[in-house]
Amino acid sequence: MAIDELVAALEREAEAEIAAIRAAARDEADRLAAAAAARRAASTRAAVDVHRAGVQAGADAELAAATRRAMQEVLAARARMLDRLRAAITAELPGLADPAVRERLRAAARDAAGDGAIREGSDATGLRIEIEGGRVTIDATLSSLFARLWPRLRIAAVREVAP
Repeated sequence: MAIDELVAALEREAEAEIAAIRAAARDEADRLAAAAAARRAASTRAAVDVHRAGVQAGADAELAAATRRAMQEVLAARARMLDRLRAAITAELPGLADPAVRERLRAAARDAAGDGAIREGSDATGLRIEIEGGRVTIDATLSSLFARLWPRLRIAAVREVAP
């Protein structure tokens, strides 16, 4: 019986060793599977991040282009509005010129010139006077005044329309 016991003991030891090897192999397989899953997850995250960045860049570019187009449309509309406003004001200027002011300016120019020569020109919006061969020029026309003031007036008009 001693041999039977010895064989049984060897079989038990062999089975225990086989079980330990199997457990170690399972642990190693689990570790390898976990490492592979981690690498796969990292690779997937990287691919998703690259894709997301590409989509975001495309969306940012589209948004910037749409913003530029909208701004161009706004600026073009403002320019058209300012052109219409300037044309409307220019058309009203002749009716605003005061003949009495024109006569007072003419008299003041004659007084200022004394014996000097006066050359007079006018348009429907006022009076232009040259004294002493152009040494002194008086431009008292509403159209000239409006032309000088237009840069400030158009800024005020745009602010009024789009505060």
